Amino acid sequence: MRPGSKVYYSRAFMGLLAGLICGLIHNPLSLVVPLPLYDAIAILVAIALYYVSILLAKHVLGVKPDDLNNPSYLKRGGIFTFIMLWLMTWTLMASFQTPLIPP
Repeated sequence: MRPGSKVYYSRAFMGLLAGLICGLIHNPLSLVVPLPLYDAIAILVAIALYYVSILLAKHVLGVKPDDLNNPSYLKRGGIFTFIMLWLMTWTLMASFQTPLIPP
């Protein structure tokens, strides 16, 4: 697998993981924490996991900036995939956990 693909797929996986974590903490935190603070916690979780994805690509997967066509791709490659999968998974998890109120 090419180094750029390793970076991209690790970002996609971490985006899914961030969405799952944010979705799983939705119900317990929504009862205790006000909504703006819960959103801030979810954003901090996503930022932390994005940083972990940089470390994962660099140290675990062995991708060096010199191996990539553009050395900055290690930090910014796949960022929109990460954000899209994080938000989509988080939204789906929160939607399925919230019960529907009959009219």
